[in-house]
Amino acid sequence: MKLSRYLAIFIGIVTPLAETVRRWSTWRENPPALFDDYILGAFLLYGAWRVGKDVRSGQRFLAAAWAFMCGMAYYSFFDQVHRYQSGLSDPAPISSGWVAVI
Repeated sequence: MKLSRYLAIFIGIVTPLAETVRRWSTWRENPPALFDDYILGAFLLYGAWRVGKDVRSGQRFLAAAWAFMCGMAYYSFFDQVHRYQSGLSDPAPISSGWVAVI
């Protein structure tokens, strides 16, 4: 449980920061594309906090946060693959291929 909690804290902080850098100049074009990662980060941090407070009752929140993150990652990965195959550029300062790999 400790590893899951620490990974949730790490990903809950890094994901919104990376998305902010990625969409810094283009967030006005599609605001939900930026803010969904803030929700993801908050959900992971909340789940980690609840597990730190009480492991037994916090597990369901952390599991739900990981499920939400996996669903978001699934969509993001296949969207990046589609963008890469279609030749569409990504707003990130790196290529769509590298965004999919990350």
